[in-house]
Amino acid sequence: MIRGLAGLRGFLRAAVLAAVWAAATPVLGQDESALPDRAALEQRLETWSAEAEPLLGAEAPEAVAAASAVRLVEAHLEAEARATAIAEAAEAAVQELEDGPSSSVGSPPPYDFATFDGVLDRRQVQGDAERLANEAIDAAVRELEEAETAARAAGDLGDAGGWSRRAAEARVELARRHLQNARKEQETARCRYDLAKQVASFVSDRLDARPSGLAERLGAIDEQRLVLEGRGPQLQREIELAESRWLGARGRLEGLETDEARSEKAARKAALDSADRIQSWHVARLQRLDLEADMWRHRFRAAADGDEIEEPELDLNQLAKAMDRQQREHELVMQQLGTERRTLEEGAGGAVEGRWPRKYLETLSSTLREGDVELADIRRVKTLLERVQAECSLPAVRLGALAGDVWQSLVRLWHFDLLVVDDRPVTVGKTLLAILLLLIGYRVSKRLSAAVGRLLERQLHVSSGVAAALQNLALYALLVFFFLWAFQLVGIPLTVFTVLGGVVAIGLGFGSQNIVNNFISGLILLIERPIKVDDLIEVGGVLGSVERIGLRSTRVRAGDNTHVIVPNSSFLEQNVLNWTVSDDVIRTEVDVGVAYGSPTDEVKRLIERALDDEPLILERPAWDVLFMDFGDNALHFRAYFWIRVHGFLDRDRVASAVRFRIDALFRDAEIEISFPQRDVHLDTVKPLEVQLLDRRP
Repeated sequence: MIRGLAGLRGFLRAAVLAAVWAAATPVLGQDESALPDRAALEQRLETWSAEAEPLLGAEAPEAVAAASAVRLVEAHLEAEARATAIAEAAEAAVQELEDGPSSSVGSPPPYDFATFDGVLDRRQVQGDAERLANEAIDAAVRELEEAETAARAAGDLGDAGGWSRRAAEARVELARRHLQNARKEQETARCRYDLAKQVASFVSDRLDARPSGLAERLGAIDEQRLVLEGRGPQLQREIELAESRWLGARGRLEGLETDEARSEKAARKAALDSADRIQSWHVARLQRLDLEADMWRHRFRAAADGDEIEEPELDLNQLAKAMDRQQREHELVMQQLGTERRTLEEGAGGAVEGRWPRKYLETLSSTLREGDVELADIRRVKTLLERVQAECSLPAVRLGALAGDVWQSLVRLWHFDLLVVDDRPVTVGKTLLAILLLLIGYRVSKRLSAAVGRLLERQLHVSSGVAAALQNLALYALLVFFFLWAFQLVGIPLTVFTVLGGVVAIGLGFGSQNIVNNFISGLILLIERPIKVDDLIEVGGVLGSVERIGLRSTRVRAGDNTHVIVPNSSFLEQNVLNWTVSDDVIRTEVDVGVAYGSPTDEVKRLIERALDDEPLILERPAWDVLFMDFGDNALHFRAYFWIRVHGFLDRDRVASAVRFRIDALFRDAEIEISFPQRDVHLDTVKPLEVQLLDRRP
């Protein structure tokens, strides 16, 4: 399996190399003209040193600032000299990566496991170096932010040419130089780590797994076993001797409470505990030799048989957990012993006096030395076990290694610099994280603003229209907050929008006029509230109820349950009839025409009676019935009355009920409701002439 999937791994290595080059290009080639060169720094140091010399030695703030400014320039010169070495190392790392893994190994294949383990150790070291380089980037960014904050504070003081301002500017330049150096060191570490991974893959595919190599390894393990077994009787004798001395001292000193007696008993007991502990470590070391032999057999079998190797008999995961537990327990014992020794030395003021205290200290020291040897052996076997796990031919393990290569490629892409603003990189990872935080912020804003609306309406008994307006304003405020918070959290400077703003404004300025117009109109509607949610309005010939006032448009539900989307600017650019802008009381009327000759006083009384019989008509303001006109065919009366409107048909329903009642009352009083008619008058002074025409052909 070690030699399997070589083509896919080669492709992944090429992808990693391409990602490294893509990430390195904007950093290694970054323009550094904004920072002074070495000649300018040397000239500045000479000038500032001469100007600051009269102030040196004084305790005034100006003298302290002058000394700080000079020191910062000196530090910048050192960082500039270091930048040259960093650049050379970066170029060498890129060249080594281009040359490939074969030139880095230094010897032709096949390779033994000693070479392979050395390559794996190098890969681990380079991986740690890359992580440290990433941490250095973060530290340099924080240093630059602090320096810029201090520079702005110094600028606010108005001391344009003073030493405080000079020191602040020098600090900013030094922080920028540190950031550039850290970026180049990061790219160097990336190249070296990728090369180390390629070398490890190259060597693993060309391992020498001949039986002679395994026999050599097992022979070395047998030699170690013989040495350890030969030491076993000696350790047992030391335990017996220490126990005998401890029992003798306890019996001889029983009842004595002098310092000498207590010190001797403590030293004897420590010697016995140390002997027991060392023997237990010795037994554990012998057991690990058996495990080590099994691990080497698996390594050689995996390298020799490739894909045909069967699953190992040992449970590697359980063994790894056991080794982890054994290492933690041993480190805890070592920590306790170290603390005990430091306590003894500090209590004696650094010089332990007396025979038995010195014996006690010597016992602790020898135990710690043996413990260090034991810990090193535990770590060695644990590392071997981890490598056997990684090299095991199980498909899941091999695919996991491939997944690791893919993951590293994704990590490179995640840290790819899209642009650099104020010496702060805007990476792909920061951008995606900001988008994710904005999406989360949008969902949270929707929920919080909805909760605000429900609280206002249910708990504080605010009207639904006011609650909806305040809910929308809360939503917009929360969106702005989450926008600023997301960019601040991921470290994207808001000045990035000053870079992109001009380009975007030119491209979208003219095309987004209507959108901006409607957005501003929506804010005005929410603040001035000429219309609000649940208002009955009439706009553009549409009568409906306002359901929602959004960022760009307002949704109106008409009486036939259809929805009309009205741009917000329409409410400010044309006349809008709002039936419920201040309250829900409106005036309406009903027209009635009666025939000529009808008793007008009775007609008025019956109409007033019809209004009085309708319970939905308000008593205040009072209704009124007016005789409006003598029409062509009728005497026209009009009834004015006031009602409360809550829905689309409330006005029509009340008017209809009034008409029904008027019709019934007029019918009972035999008052005729007129209808259009025309009287034809004929002139009969002379006979009418009648002619019959024959139209037949």
